[in-house]
Amino acid sequence: MNLAAASLITLLSASPPGWYLEQPLSQLGGDVDAMYTDPGGGIWAAVTGETTAEGRARVYYRAPDADGWREVYAGPTATDLSLRSVRPGELYLGFNQPIRAFQPTLLRLGGDEVVRLPAPAERLDEFEYLQVGDYDLHADDDGWACGQHGAIWRLEGDAWTRVPSPLPWREGDPHARNYCAAIEVSAPDDGLLVTVEGRGARWDGRAWRLIEGPNGQVAKLLPRGDGLAVVDGAFYRHLAGGWIELSTSCDPPSATELLRRGLMLDRSGALGLTPERVIEFGPASWSCRPIELDFGMRAFAAHDGVIWVLSDDGIHRQESRRIVTFEDAPGESLPRGLQYPLPVDLDLDGDLDVIAAASSADVLPSTVAAPGVPVLWRNLGGGAFQRSAELPPVELRIMPNQIAVGDLDGDADLDLVTSDIRGVITLWRREDDRYRPLETWTREQIDPAGGNGLVVPIYLADFEGDGDLDV
Repeated sequence: MNLAAASLITLLSASPPGWYLEQPLSQLGGDVDAMYTDPGGGIWAAVTGETTAEGRARVYYRAPDADGWREVYAGPTATDLSLRSVRPGELYLGFNQPIRAFQPTLLRLGGDEVVRLPAPAERLDEFEYLQVGDYDLHADDDGWACGQHGAIWRLEGDAWTRVPSPLPWREGDPHARNYCAAIEVSAPDDGLLVTVEGRGARWDGRAWRLIEGPNGQVAKLLPRGDGLAVVDGAFYRHLAGGWIELSTSCDPPSATELLRRGLMLDRSGALGLTPERVIEFGPASWSCRPIELDFGMRAFAAHDGVIWVLSDDGIHRQESRRIVTFEDAPGESLPRGLQYPLPVDLDLDGDLDVIAAASSADVLPSTVAAPGVPVLWRNLGGGAFQRSAELPPVELRIMPNQIAVGDLDGDADLDLVTSDIRGVITLWRREDDRYRPLETWTREQIDPAGGNGLVVPIYLADFEGDGDLDV
């Protein structure tokens, strides 16, 4: 066993049904992250990474039959993450690269393959590219994209071309004005795009046309909501045929209140999440059920009734079963980098102490096969450990099974057996808090034929069945 991250890991009591951290993550960055469920039920999670030269955008994939997540892509820091899939186990990933003048980038991920595809490449000015806000790919050579200044592009073959947009941008307007955040064309004559301000346009097969609110009212469409909008505190959905008001029996029924509580939608627009509720959106109504989140939401996805939420510390999973989880113990813990730790209650106080071989120079992580000495960290309780000088200063190699512990003389104390750097086995009898050498065997006594090398692993067991430990 290698305790490479050797701060103590404690077993949490099995928590009641709820949430658990399935995939810890760090250095996620501050831009908007994304999650997506592909047609086969695979879950994808993408993080932007920190906006530095060392920042790393990453994509993780959880196959439907897998028990965990796999990193399938790592690259430069990214913004405006766009995830789309048309086949199980495959993902189109679009983003802009801040440290490369916000250059739009489009990749296809699948298996162990990362394929770079053409992306719109218009310049905003001499310093930056015109940024892409979202992609809707149907194939490597067929799709749509939209972005900054209300720009809309069409991919046919291997080239992107601009198409007329109903969202004008004029010199002097803020660069975020009419920034398209979501686009989806579900049929040749039906498509929808939404800006960050909540303005929308629909594709009718010939042109993109602005969406007016129902009955002359102002409608704020929700990006990635499949036509969902909030009008006067109620949810509406815009379809190709017009607006439908969604009824509900939830309490409170105010869509405005849910937005205030941080309502987040999945890509399909069929599911919403706040820290207190799961919202299910149907064709003409919406329902809700209680939920408890004690962590922040950056993105979420769902499949077969199970929800995954990306938070600041990683990916959390909703689970109806009781789950046993682990976390770093609080307080002063073990130093990181110990090799081959041996947990044992050496002082018989009911708490497990830790014996490990450490280099004589106290350099961590310890180098495997290098010279070292046995060191004891006494458990003070509550995850706190204190180094103790109780063990004999035997020079040994930092290898497995060079230290063994057991009651060799039947006095209820735990004695020690060591294998030193010359292959000498020594039995140490515990007397109070110190150890006295009791017996030794040289390498020649153990193996007259010479054997291979000087590393002698040691084991304690009652080989004769007489109730005494043998070596």
